[in-house]
Amino acid sequence: MGEINRRKMEDKKEIIKIKEPISTANKFHSSELFYIEEAKLPFSAGIYTLAGCAMHWHHSWEILCQLEGEAYVRFGGEKIISRPGDITVISGEEPHETEKITKRHKILLLQFQMEPVLPYFSVAKEYQHIPSILLDPFRKVGHFNLRSKKVESIMWKIEGEYKKKILGYEIRIPAYIMELMVYFMRNDYICARRPATEVMIALEKIRPALSYIEENYQNHIELQNVAELCCMSMYTFCRVFKQATDYTFVEYLNHIRLKSAEKLLLSTKLPISEVAYESGFSGLSYFNRKFKEVYSMGPSRYRKISGNEELNCEGYHHSRI
Repeated sequence: MGEINRRKMEDKKEIIKIKEPISTANKFHSSELFYIEEAKLPFSAGIYTLAGCAMHWHHSWEILCQLEGEAYVRFGGEKIISRPGDITVISGEEPHETEKITKRHKILLLQFQMEPVLPYFSVAKEYQHIPSILLDPFRKVGHFNLRSKKVESIMWKIEGEYKKKILGYEIRIPAYIMELMVYFMRNDYICARRPATEVMIALEKIRPALSYIEENYQNHIELQNVAELCCMSMYTFCRVFKQATDYTFVEYLNHIRLKSAEKLLLSTKLPISEVAYESGFSGLSYFNRKFKEVYSMGPSRYRKISGNEELNCEGYHHSRI
């Protein structure tokens, strides 16, 4: 009897040894837009109504299908308008920004990590017909846009599988994602790595600054400290930052803080002074002035006409750069 119990304990230990690295391997990097902690899955899908996200990047791929309203999607120096039926594909590490144009803005969003979702690509280097850009998940494909009922249909299937989570969905969703990637390859959306532009090179140089701002916008931030993070003088940093984002440093910082304030106004009942403080503004009058410059009205009126509706952000976290 003692021997049987000893073997059971050894078997249990062995199972634990096997399970731990698997769950760790499937865990999202903490900087990802969606981190499904309870499932530890390298993909996410859902319908979202978002105010927008300032310039950011992450390792995961994103596919956005515009369902309602219109929004700007910006990649470095390029800006497009996404309308109902438009699909935007953004590869990992591609800096991008979204901003709603119309009051109502709804998207179907799929996000996934290439390497764990499509392990076939990481071991298929001997197959010449597989584009090399897919074999390394940290190389940029860039972005592309299309209108395709087939792609939209597959995205809805993924959303349904993810929402219902019926038996086998963890296998079915990667299969659907594989189908999407094959469609993109066969229709020449993915064929070669896009050459780096001056804007992309500038963005690479200021990534530490974007990350620092994203993590610390609620606090006082000194330009000199941020420039030093990028190993630049303040003059050079300001020039490169403007080239990369089309904002001055102060404009970008205010942009991030105003987006935070907008979210708090719509999703909480905090007093305006607390909204300003929580968003990183040191003075209420300055906050009111900057808010009115962007939204053409004060924060109190903006909250009132918006009905204090909560943003549909269940499971949503602004990405950490």
